[in-house]
Amino acid sequence: MGVYSVTDYIIYLLILVVVLDLIRRFLFSYIELDRKFIILISPYIFLGVFVRLLADVGFFERSQMWNITPGVYILCVAVGLAGILLGLLLEKTTGLEYWVPPFLLGLAGVFYTGFHLFAYITSPDRIIYPPLMAAAVALFFKIAGFKPFNKTDNFLLIFAHMLDASSTFIAYDFYGFQEEHLLPRFLIRFLGGSAFVMIPAKLAIVLVVIYALEKYNLDEEDETVYRMLKVLVFILGIGPGTRNTLLPALIP
Repeated sequence: MGVYSVTDYIIYLLILVVVLDLIRRFLFSYIELDRKFIILISPYIFLGVFVRLLADVGFFERSQMWNITPGVYILCVAVGLAGILLGLLLEKTTGLEYWVPPFLLGLAGVFYTGFHLFAYITSPDRIIYPPLMAAAVALFFKIAGFKPFNKTDNFLLIFAHMLDASSTFIAYDFYGFQEEHLLPRFLIRFLGGSAFVMIPAKLAIVLVVIYALEKYNLDEEDETVYRMLKVLVFILGIGPGTRNTLLPALIP
């Protein structure tokens, strides 16, 4: 596994900003960012993770063009947008709701990649621990009633990033994996060499982000941006978290 450089972060951030701006300007002129859209994109989150994992285990030859960062994200966005375009065309001609074709297309990709990935799972018991740790932290905020962190969507944001942090801790401390990102590498080395530090660090960050989003004064024009940021924060947690949870199960 390589280590990301500052240049990598700058390039990926620019790509992200451009893609999000184009989606906001053009895609959401035709459809709403609502529950149907969330259902639509859900398979593509896991499709990207499974494609990346298949590259990690050697099923695919690693390529930044389509199966590792940033290409795997661009691939999922491109396939999803193609599916949405197909859905919009079919909606006009058949009455079928636009979100159904892209959802089924993404689901087919998940089944295909998941089928091949299943053959590489050698230690399924290792998958259990990160979700349990993440759920424990997220449920604490849900049950304790701390506003606004107990809202369902914010509960999911906390769970996603705690899954990322917990899976990083377990993979690094117990299974010999290394950290790819610069800031986590610094924190781990500076604070004793254990990736457990990622749990309080990521919790602090996600709580600040949630608080800032909820305190942001929204008007009707900003509602789409607000929802986009929520979805983005969730993907940035659940994607790496799912990959880091599954990866230790794929080694002998």
